[in-house]
This record gives sequence, C-alpha cells and structure tokens, in this order.
Amino acid sequence: MKKFIIFIIFFISGNSLFCHAPEGISVSLLPLGYSINISENNEIVNEFKIGLYSFSIENMKNGIGIEYKLPQYYYFLDQHMINFISISPYWNIFSLIPIESYHAPMLGPFISINYLNWYIGNGLKFSNYILNIGIRGTFRLDGFIQMLTIESGYKNANGIGNYYFSIEINILTFFGINELILEKKYNK
Repeated sequence: MKKFIIFIIFFISGNSLFCHAPEGISVSLLPLGYSINISENNEIVNEFKIGLYSFSIENMKNGIGIEYKLPQYYYFLDQHMINFISISPYWNIFSLIPIESYHAPMLGPFISINYLNWYIGNGLKFSNYILNIGIRGTFRLDGFIQMLTIESGYKNANGIGNYYFSIEINILTFFGINELILEKKYNK
C-alpha cells in the first residue's frame, strides 16, 4: 500500500508541475538500449532492454520534467523481465539558457524508479524495484522525438548496487518513421 501511495504522489506531482507553464513533450517509439553495469566487487554485467513507448513532459521555464515509460523488456543478470511502471523526474540544465523553443537537447540529473516487475518464469514480484540516479542526456529530433539517450550513474536493483553506463536509441529512426510523424505534425 505504501508503494501505491508513493506512485500516486509522483503522478500528482508530475501533473501539478505543468498546470501553468508551457510544456515540451517528447516521445520515443520502440526505444532499444544497452547498459554496462559494474558491481561494487568489480564484476561487469551486461543489460539489454527494449520498450514499447516512452514520453516526457517538461516545464520549459524551469526545466523540470518527468518521463513515463510503458512496458519494457529487460535481460539482466541472466533473467528475463518485463517492467510495467517506470517514472523518472529530471531537471534539464538547458533551461538556464534562454531558448525560444524546446528544440534544445536534455542534459541534467535524474532519478528513475522502476516497479512492478514480471520475471518470466518466476511471476510478478511486488517487492522488487530498480532505482537509478545519475546524469542523463537526450538528443531530440525537432524537439519532439527522442533519438538518442545516454545516461550514467548508480543503480540499485533489489538492494544490489551497481555503477552503470547506458545508451538507448529510438529504433524507428532507422526506418524513417520519425520523418513521417514530423511531416504529419507540420502539414496539418
């Protein structure tokens, strides 16, 4: 119950951030990622992930934003996992630069909470979580479509700490789908 209340607080706070400010909205369709994790005893672990959809909303005046990711598949520590709840508040330091539009990339600190994980073969685990804290940079196509995200920081997965470096791309970029979306956006 306590975790559900925390989720509601994040949801409400995310919505209240943007009620009176111009918003920048960006999306990523089928984000594909790779992470290298280094444990506290210097073991290297690879992680692969693919998501269905992610979107972020950013207050353009102060750079505070929140990103929501819909189901993601992970392969991490020889386990297959599907994550259903992923919320990531962040701050974009480019908000300090007076830019007329939201075409600027995103760079700044973030915290990410992944909860409600379904381990394939072991079922849904309500007590498991993944907490990431670090620096994230996102490059956007026309300020709307997230093309590339790079992040680095500390990851705590169910009490096990790792330092990590991650890179994520929007795989539809390679098929020209993004250009079709932007063409529809501007030809209305």
